[in-house]
Amino acid sequence: MLRTRRCTPLKELVEFAGRCSGHRRPVMELPPALGRLQAALMELLPGEPLMSRDNLDSMRVDSVASGTRQGLARLGIRPGIGRAIAPLYLGRGQGPARLDVWRAAVHRH
Repeated sequence: MLRTRRCTPLKELVEFAGRCSGHRRPVMELPPALGRLQAALMELLPGEPLMSRDNLDSMRVDSVASGTRQGLARLGIRPGIGRAIAPLYLGRGQGPARLDVWRAAVHRH
């Protein structure tokens, strides 16, 4: 029997990622109508849209992996707890942030 877990709201995930990476930023929740308008306007910008109405709609559906699918081990995927793993790749000097030293040396931030 699978246990059901409370899904973490996107706002909390963004705030957590900001804390882990050392880049805290205010996160403002938009009323649904304003968010939809913003997404529609972003669709009009040139290039790949940063957000679309379809993206917005898909965020209304929980997308939490259970870690119970067969074949994950063959792919080298081990289920883990996000709060334990995220600091390992979002923390200072991890992931893309490991290039910060070189960016600073050429005065790019």
